[in-house]
Amino acid sequence: MQLRPVASYNQEKNLEGAKENAWEFLLDATDEEACYSLSDLLDANLTDERLHELLLKLVGMYPKDVEAFLQISLSFDKKNQDLLAYIHLQAAVSLLLQMIPNEFCWETGKINYNALNNRPFFRAYHALAEIYYEMDNIEEAIIICERLISVHANDDIGARNTLLKCDEKTKNISRSNPTQIPT
Repeated sequence: MQLRPVASYNQEKNLEGAKENAWEFLLDATDEEACYSLSDLLDANLTDERLHELLLKLVGMYPKDVEAFLQISLSFDKKNQDLLAYIHLQAAVSLLLQMIPNEFCWETGKINYNALNNRPFFRAYHALAEIYYEMDNIEEAIIICERLISVHANDDIGARNTLLKCDEKTKNISRSNPTQIPT
């Protein structure tokens, strides 16, 4: 998986209609294989324990599959293993950020949530913002949410709601600590 400008992809495939500064995560053959394996697992009628066990194996088979890391993070979260959930989510986001080339600009680049290949990016990045919010790491949560809104203004993932929660939490922190200067 790699983030590439939609225009260059469309030129390679002789397609038309790319928006300016539009980017999309493109899958390679290994990514597609991992997607099918993950899809089969999620569609199977498995117990939570068996699904968790198979997701761990899938992460081992496809160590660069963002969606597999995201799903195992959700599985750990369901088991109330917060640290392991956080570590696997961090791994997913780290993989995603490594796929973003240096020429991508968070202020002007656009990533369409409605393109299915982009959904793991939005889900993982927003989930990390939510965890940062819960950990009172408000500055990091705000940075992520502002980036998500910048690249997809429709905000189909709910980053604006997280920003509002961050704003409310910072107001509460300021009120409870009179020595802190509100921003």
